[in-house]
Amino acid sequence: MPDEDDFDYDEAVKAAMRTYQMPPVDILNEDETENKVSREELMANADLLENTLAQFNVKAFVKKVIEGPVITLYAVRPAEGVKINQVVSLADDLALAMRAKGIRMIAPIPGEAAIGIEIPNRRPSTVYFKSIVRS
Repeated sequence: MPDEDDFDYDEAVKAAMRTYQMPPVDILNEDETENKVSREELMANADLLENTLAQFNVKAFVKKVIEGPVITLYAVRPAEGVKINQVVSLADDLALAMRAKGIRMIAPIPGEAAIGIEIPNRRPSTVYFKSIVRS
């Protein structure tokens, strides 16, 4: 019987990996749901965000909307002279106006002249492993 110290585990693993065939991606479930937030709903939320800020005398506009499966990021560009703290201090008021459990502020977004406001989607989407593997 060979001595255990003579067995090279690393070489055995490498040999097994050379012959291993990855299973096809097609065996994974396809995303069949249509839970995506409509463009109209995203734009309505952006308008509501701008209007709510305006009610508190904060001039700003939404310059970009990035939709995710669970949250949506609204990149808000404050007007000249508007301090970041003016927007950040309105977090609870914005959450109330947006009918959200809570929102998260990213002030400022690194590398951009904007404040990030993350708002949870009303209908979160499931992220399927197949979409992750394919990307």
